[in-house]
Amino acid sequence: MKALVLTGQKKLEIQDIPKPTLISEGMLTSVEAVSICNSTDYRIYAAPDPTAVWPNQKWPFVLGHEICGRIVEIGSQVKGWKIGERIVGWCPPYGGFAEYCQVYPDWMASIHVPEKWPAEETCILELAIGSCRSLVDSKGKTLINSNSKVLVVGLGPSGQFYTQFARLMSAATIICIGRHEQRRRLALELGADKVFDSDDQPYDKILQSIGKVDLLIDTSGADLRKEFYKILHPGSMMVTFGVGFDWTRELQELSKRQITISAGNREEAMFAANMITDWINSGKLKLAPLISHIITLEDIPKVLEDMKKNPNNYMKVVAKIK
Repeated sequence: MKALVLTGQKKLEIQDIPKPTLISEGMLTSVEAVSICNSTDYRIYAAPDPTAVWPNQKWPFVLGHEICGRIVEIGSQVKGWKIGERIVGWCPPYGGFAEYCQVYPDWMASIHVPEKWPAEETCILELAIGSCRSLVDSKGKTLINSNSKVLVVGLGPSGQFYTQFARLMSAATIICIGRHEQRRRLALELGADKVFDSDDQPYDKILQSIGKVDLLIDTSGADLRKEFYKILHPGSMMVTFGVGFDWTRELQELSKRQITISAGNREEAMFAANMITDWINSGKLKLAPLISHIITLEDIPKVLEDMKKNPNNYMKVVAKIK
């Protein structure tokens, strides 16, 4: 099969390699589309040692985990799936920058993908499920209600998803902070009530005008502890998503202030996947506005480099495989 193989630091090569060997818990999928992960793919690609970013992944290996694929083989222990069905889910292993990828449905929160869903949009649902899981508790109840005042910081792809989720969960007020005008406009289109330009005025001033919030969703990765503590009240919740400041270092301080961090695991992700399926089927969750580029497998190396140099030119980048 054709695959884009990471052979060393910043070395991606198109190679002809064997298909993954099916194991009993796995399913071999024919990859229809794969999107670049804005958080981790470049970090692994550029790392002197990829295992420092993604444990146990040594060169050479195939990147790509945001996939939509069609099942071509099923392992003996897998139940509930049929050959020919399509799958997307959180969080499959790497291997998606290729014609075939093995996935493990019992370790994932998966969606049986209807034929009418376009692959280039569907593959970004890995990110959608992964982000939405933080907004659901272990019983499937949403953490946002009609009284919630929600602040989303950072308006990349995950921030835009969180903006939509807050609206779909009937938040009372949704406020977004972002640096780029086009992304702020998109957030307004997707459900934000108000947006602020973080390059236009200091965070202190912005947050002072916002006041206390019930849920703070931080996708920026910046260390804004001092600023955030001013707007979080006892009983507030935080969601942190992506690469950046490690909030686990603040657990003692958060506990003292009676602020909870919500993360979510596979159980919560499965509830999130069901919600997302309903929202897409009803036309309420918008995917196409989050996709800025559709490319080929061969384009990925140069696009990864340009995404690092010019991140504001990109939202979700999708490579069509089939």
